[in-house]
Amino acid sequence: MEPFAGTNCYYLLEKAIYNDHDIVRNTLRDIKKAGFNVIRMWAFSDGEGQGKLQTRPGVPDPAALAAFDWLMDEVEALGGIKLMLTLTNCLADYGGMQQYVRWAKGEAGPGPNDFGFNERFEFYTNGRAKDIYKEYVAAIINRYKGRACIHSWDICNEPRNRLPNAPSDVIAGWVHEAAGWVKSLDTRHPVTVGSEGFFGPSPPAPVDWQGKNPYGYNEGCNWILESQSPNIDFVCIHSYADQWRRGDTTQQWLDFNKQWLDCHLEACSKHLGNKPLVLQEYNMPQCPQRTQYYDYVRQTLAAKNLLVGALCWMTAAEGYYNDGYTLYASSPEMQPLTSMCAQINRPRPA
Repeated sequence: MEPFAGTNCYYLLEKAIYNDHDIVRNTLRDIKKAGFNVIRMWAFSDGEGQGKLQTRPGVPDPAALAAFDWLMDEVEALGGIKLMLTLTNCLADYGGMQQYVRWAKGEAGPGPNDFGFNERFEFYTNGRAKDIYKEYVAAIINRYKGRACIHSWDICNEPRNRLPNAPSDVIAGWVHEAAGWVKSLDTRHPVTVGSEGFFGPSPPAPVDWQGKNPYGYNEGCNWILESQSPNIDFVCIHSYADQWRRGDTTQQWLDFNKQWLDCHLEACSKHLGNKPLVLQEYNMPQCPQRTQYYDYVRQTLAAKNLLVGALCWMTAAEGYYNDGYTLYASSPEMQPLTSMCAQINRPRPA
């Protein structure tokens, strides 16, 4: 896999469905101008009501699909950009696992949009919920796998499992199953899972991997076990020291983010047979160490080790809501990312 420096922009499909064509075009224009060549975006929006892609279990809405088609056309007409498409969400935003469980149980409505709501964690063991997911995924992949702009398929954003006493292999079992389903539908494009990187209780020595987690918690995850599936072609981590270690200084955030990347590269070498790693979401809030972090990511990518990609969170059109990490074409912090793109995304000989 060729190294790449890209960005996240989750809202592109949502804006296309609502016919906000100007914001989509402006966003794509700014992303290309910065030099990013891969965009990770949501390829799902589940539930009842306007603006949803999947309004009935397993069945994409025809009008929303037409908007998705338009978005694909825009990306391909612009050229030079590939899409990493995320197929569902563990968080309640845009439906995701929680909506699948509610459909499977015959419950009406979208359910509470509560990050701590445990119903979504039933997804991994609810056969009907998983089948609905597979039906939807098949519809999306079969429609778009022939598109020139597809980079890869991401089976889920940030899978966690907070159910009490949940075995550490529950997520890993689902990852293997879901990634295998995707590969059965499309043998051309790589498959991954948008994991945050929390280590589980195994493997043990020689390294205490779980001890490297922020405050030692693992959110029911076992990143090494999940990543060992032969159906996962490249592995991912996310990195948000400011969220995970709120009491630390900005320098400590920077140090943690560096260590988080380094220890996962080590784990790829020791336990994953040198599988390539993508830093799929990363950023820091506005602080002096922010651009230092970007430079560290750039240097690590340029070293041509197992880190093959980095996608900052996130690039948006001017005036779009800033979640604390959002970057715009006019942001001063965009310059080091543009320099990263110029170094990493250089055209290669045919």
